[in-house]
Amino acid sequence: MGWFLHFARRHDEALLRLRRALELEPRNILARIRIGKVYTQLGQYKEAIAAFEEVRALAPKADDYVRAGIAHVFAVMGKKQGMVL
Repeated sequence: MGWFLHFARRHDEALLRLRRALELEPRNILARIRIGKVYTQLGQYKEAIAAFEEVRALAPKADDYVRAGIAHVFAVMGKKQGMVL
């Protein structure tokens, strides 16, 4: 449901649903990735990067998604240089 709410641009509701998903399954990598994307949309870049870093900690094999997510955050912020992923 959190995904659909995010796509409907109902970001606050999406975060509530996605956080609920994490309460039910704390290792839910897809929910954490989506939370990072929602935070990016809301302009909460520090929180977005933290969400992606949590994915990295839980699932090292998902590092490509983490790097892409963080790169997207930096791009939205307008940063082109000095990115350390």
